[in-house]
This record gives sequence, C-alpha cells and structure tokens, in this order.
Amino acid sequence: MPELPEVEGFKRIAEQSLVGRRITKARFLDDWMLKDTTPWTAQRRMKGKRVTSVDRRGKMLAVFTKAEKGEHDAPVLALHFGMTGRPIVTTPDEPIHTWDRVILDLDDGTQFRYRNSRRLGFVRVVTRNEIADMAWRLGPDALEVPASYLIEALATRDAAIKAVLLDQSFLAGVGNIYADEALHAAGINPLRSAKDLAREEVEKLHRALKRILERAVKAQSVGRSARLPLLGVRERASRQLGASGSPKVGCPRCQRPLKFAKIGGRTTFYCGNCQR
Repeated sequence: MPELPEVEGFKRIAEQSLVGRRITKARFLDDWMLKDTTPWTAQRRMKGKRVTSVDRRGKMLAVFTKAEKGEHDAPVLALHFGMTGRPIVTTPDEPIHTWDRVILDLDDGTQFRYRNSRRLGFVRVVTRNEIADMAWRLGPDALEVPASYLIEALATRDAAIKAVLLDQSFLAGVGNIYADEALHAAGINPLRSAKDLAREEVEKLHRALKRILERAVKAQSVGRSARLPLLGVRERASRQLGASGSPKVGCPRCQRPLKFAKIGGRTTFYCGNCQR
C-alpha cells in the first residue's frame, strides 16, 4: 500500500529510468483508469516525446516532456498510485502483467510500466496548465508544509484530526499508516476534533509527522522499511483484528492494549492511555 515515502521512492525510480529518455512507444491498457481521453489519443500524444523531469505531489507523479517544434505545449503524464500502484522498470521481453496499466517503451531498450492491482488511482495525459490545476486542488505537500499552516488550518476544522490528515485537499500525501504513527508519536487521540487541539499539540504533531516521513523516505531510499514503533506491531494487530474483532496487541510505549476505530473509512489503531 504506497504511502508518501514509498511514492517519493517511486519518483526516484521514475527519474532514473525516464529523464532524458525518448518514449518510442506508449501503450495505455486500461481505458477505465485512463481519464478524459482515449487510449489511442494518449498513445499518439506521448509517442516520440523526450522526458525532461518528474515531479511528485502527494501520491501523484507528473512526467513532464519536451515540446516538439511547432507544438504549443508538451503533454504531461500524470500517474496517481492510489493504494496499490507502483512503477516497474523492465525489458520488452517480460510478459505483460494483468495489472500493467501503462507501458512506455524507451529509446535505451528498457520499459517503464505503471502497475496497479486494484485500479485505485488514475492515469491522465494533460497539459502543463492542467497539471498545475490538479496540483493546486491538493493541499501542500506533507514533507514541506510549515507548522504555521497546520496551526491556522486545523483551527477551523470540526472533523476528527485523523480524518483531516487523510484529506488530500488539506494535506497531500499522508496515508493511513503514517497518520496513525504521527498521532501516536504526538500523543494525540485520532478521534479528537482538529479544532480542539492546542497550539503546542499541533506543533508537536507537525514535528512528529515531519520526522516520521523523513525517516521513512530515508529507509525507502535504501530498500528498507522504516523502523517505527506503531508500524512494528501494526501487521500483527491487523491480523488479530480480523481474526477476533480485537487487536489484542500492546501499545509499543505503555504496553496497554491498542484500540481501533474506523475514521475516514480507514482502520485506525491508537492507544487510549498514551493518546489523549
């Protein structure tokens, strides 16, 4: 399930494999995931283009290309990874996987594939103005947002703080796992109203979120999972929740049983003792 640190890693994979390369052939294999155009049109727009850069906002990657002579604007390939998407760099002799949604043949003989098992996310071929508008509709990036933004913006939000953190229009890139981790580190109950948090609590949450995401990105860059307290027991808690209806796993800080709730449609683990 990709979260911001994983998608930051996806960005680096895309940069290494795509930037400077010419797309000799583009295939869009899922016309349901491809929004606002047809596979034939998307293929025609991307074929022959040279990739100039790759950028990330939240869980979306934008692959920028160079305008050809006489073109007003070069197409931008937008890939949203949702919960199950990931990039694959391979060679043309690898059989096409059932979950491959986009395949780009490159001039160095490699292939870049967008693979997504559950089709959560989207694919778009847009202009630079359109990608800017899409990014504008997202909130600031969670790795870059200042504490002042959280302090001011949370003061007007009635919803549970966990639900607000998951709202991509409020803060781009925070997924379920790292929202739980940051709230646990900050000692904040995920069910609390966002506007009821004191300034000191918001500042503590900001520091925790930034620290956790940076640690996770660093771990992902060398192919490891981040060693984080709640993440270390989360898989076991999820299995026991499914088997018995109760996590039956102790808080990594105080060892009292974790609690769970559904917030924003997502399973949330927290400690009723450590998180107030």
